[in-house]
Amino acid sequence: MQCMEADRLKQRVQIQRMSQENAWLRDELAIVNKRLQLSEQRCAALDEEKSHLQFLSDLKTYEPDPAEVWWCGKSQDM
Repeated sequence: MQCMEADRLKQRVQIQRMSQENAWLRDELAIVNKRLQLSEQRCAALDEEKSHLQFLSDLKTYEPDPAEVWWCGKSQDM
C-alpha cells in the first residue's frame, strides 16, 4: 500500500515538473517566434531598400551625361 502511495506521489511530482518544463518551453517558443517575425520584417525591409537602391542605380545608368545635355541644350546661334 505504501509502495503505491509513493509511486503516486512520484508521478505527481513528475507531472508537476513536466508541466513547468512545458510552460517554460512555450515561453521560449513565443520568444523565438517573436524574434523570427522581427527578423522576417527586417529582411523584407532590407529587400525593399535593396530594390529601391537598384532602381536608383539603374536610373543613373540611363541618365544622359550632364556635358552632353549642356551641348544638346545650347542653340547653335550662341
